[in-house]
Amino acid sequence: MLSVKLPVKKYAGVTLVELMITLAIIGVLSAVAIPMYTDFIATARQAVMSDNIGSIRLFEESYKLEHRVYYAGSYLPSDPDAADGLKAVIGWSPGTGQDVIEYEVVLAGNGFTVTATHLEFADTVVTKTF
Repeated sequence: MLSVKLPVKKYAGVTLVELMITLAIIGVLSAVAIPMYTDFIATARQAVMSDNIGSIRLFEESYKLEHRVYYAGSYLPSDPDAADGLKAVIGWSPGTGQDVIEYEVVLAGNGFTVTATHLEFADTVVTKTF
């Protein structure tokens, strides 16, 4: 008896079901990762603003030791070297040329309030009173 072997066809590639499963997995991962990344960026932005406010506080305290009053002024990224700005008067600047955060110091009673507003994300505002 003669045995005949039929040729076996091998298919290369992926099936439509495999492709759809892969896309579903990528979709689920994206749905979880993108909001987490957005929250991470917002938290980092607020942390930078809080750190800079703390730095402004130190410069304000130093200014008060010399002049017996706090200084009310602002820092504008569009005009960092303004004659009445925080950089010119108390010596504070954020230390980067790519800053997009506006800082304002307002006197309040015996202390002061510092407000930081992100110019590209207006809903990101940090305010601290000292």
